[in-house]
Amino acid sequence: MELDIQGHIIIAELAETASARTTGLMHRTHLPEDVGMFFIFPVAGIHCMWMQNTLIPLSVAFLDESRKIVNLARMQPETLTPHCSTSAAKYALEMNINWFDERKIKAGDKVVTIPAEADRQ
Repeated sequence: MELDIQGHIIIAELAETASARTTGLMHRTHLPEDVGMFFIFPVAGIHCMWMQNTLIPLSVAFLDESRKIVNLARMQPETLTPHCSTSAAKYALEMNINWFDERKIKAGDKVVTIPAEADRQ
């Protein structure tokens, strides 16, 4: 899935099943610069992420149902520290650590889905 945040294009893997959400980006040793993982939760609520068996430092953006960023957090590898949404979130987007900071992306910014090529015609 392609996403756009403030003109920055991301290729995001989907984590929409319980199994995919639990596994996330575990055991990976590299994440390309503009690639991330987009988590879809079954219901909006306070959701938390942690870094068990995750080898690379990540940042996470929690998004509400309209895909507006509600808060961001930096997460260190191989820790069990919970990083939670500060209000109801329906989605989360994990990227390399500091990816959001380096692009001045902040709470309140919106994540937009880019239509697939077939949808654009």
